[in-house]
Amino acid sequence: MTTHLVDDQGNKYELTPEEIEQLAGATRDIVITKVVCTRTVKGARGDTFVGFSAAWCSVQEDGGGATMENTGGEEMDGRASGWTLREARFKACLLQRAVDIQAFENSSDGGNCGKEYAVGMIRGIKGRYNGRLVRHLRNQR
Repeated sequence: MTTHLVDDQGNKYELTPEEIEQLAGATRDIVITKVVCTRTVKGARGDTFVGFSAAWCSVQEDGGGATMENTGGEEMDGRASGWTLREARFKACLLQRAVDIQAFENSSDGGNCGKEYAVGMIRGIKGRYNGRLVRHLRNQR
């Protein structure tokens, strides 16, 4: 765990052991139940928008209602239903990769950007996300 934090102005704040434990405890206690990722591709003929969401063992009605039905078990590994922050970050990376790729495929198919441009962008997206996914997997071990 870090012993200091740096703000956006470059100021360094040394943390006391109590502050370090409070920060670590708060991070451990975070339970995330939904990840939402979006991407907009701007083009000559307008914008192409893609949005995906992934929820932990649940089905959510996104029609403005706040109804959520749990379709899985109540607990997993002794914790409340949901992902840890680390798990959610990994799942967000996977989901955002899919959204980014889909946005360029849709944009190309809809004539909003050229096929060659979309293929090049998708190649770059896959390479950047693949590296991030591998780094995440190796840091978990």
